Amino acid sequence: MTTFIPPDKKIQITVEVENTGGTDLEGYFWFKAYYGKHLYQSGNPEVDDDIWAYIAEASDSYGDSEKTTLSPGEKKTMVGESPVAVADYFSVGDVIDVGVVVGIASSSDMVGKEGHADSLLMDDVIQIGRAIEITGVNFSSYENPSTLDIKVRNRQPTSETVTINIYVDGALTHQVSETISADSEETVSVDVANLNLSKGEHFVYCELAD
Repeated sequence: MTTFIPPDKKIQITVEVENTGGTDLEGYFWFKAYYGKHLYQSGNPEVDDDIWAYIAEASDSYGDSEKTTLSPGEKKTMVGESPVAVADYFSVGDVIDVGVVVGIASSSDMVGKEGHADSLLMDDVIQIGRAIEITGVNFSSYENPSTLDIKVRNRQPTSETVTINIYVDGALTHQVSETISADSEETVSVDVANLNLSKGEHFVYCELAD
């Protein structure tokens, strides 16, 4: 499933590893995460690390500062230490692959340099942009409009209820909430009478409420 991330946000990655063997794993656990538009996987974690480091647009990482022991069946959760600012590397509409390399080093100064254990490539897993956005705002007619028609696009696989703020001449004048079906574009119509418009020209602006 594709995750939509707005261009003004940061990407924060969390990686979970599990000891699926029959003996303890001991060392300094680490991971590297790579973000790029054209990543590919070799099948060898160490080679993937080198390839992705070269072609990725951005990266994040984590490394243990103390030795960790992971018993059979036990899991460990690691969080990236340097979240990636989307706008620094990507543009709206970009579709991003994420490659993750995990390993266990023998000492803290070898974190990320040795013990490559596994790699995973998630293809087209991130798209830069908003999953729900306003795509158009128009009055039903020019001279004597009855409604303000707001088009809303929902790219998510589930229906979502959105609240829209409507500003008239810079002041918040009205709010409307509507449920938008999954993967669809729908029109939310607001009675012009709710906007308290006087005669003359007005600047009308709409935004999704946080």
